[in-house]
Amino acid sequence: MQRIASGAQYNDDSDAPNSDDSKDLSMKIVENNGQYKITLPKDLVLDKGWKAGDEIRFVEDTEGRIFLKVVSSQKSDDGRHSRK
Repeated sequence: MQRIASGAQYNDDSDAPNSDDSKDLSMKIVENNGQYKITLPKDLVLDKGWKAGDEIRFVEDTEGRIFLKVVSSQKSDDGRHSRK
């Protein structure tokens, strides 16, 4: 599972914000017609192989950290699902 915590991205084996493999990612929350939205950085989306239409779940752990998890994926150009 891809983890995003306090604006930083971590690999599954990382347990600290100051880990060598972390990235600091900033995203702004905007309001549009009563809905709150964020725009994911293009580099993050491309690095993870995500596509428009993929469903991503935000999960909060007991310490308040936020994790992103792809729960369903659109078919790739060759007709196969890239992840499920």
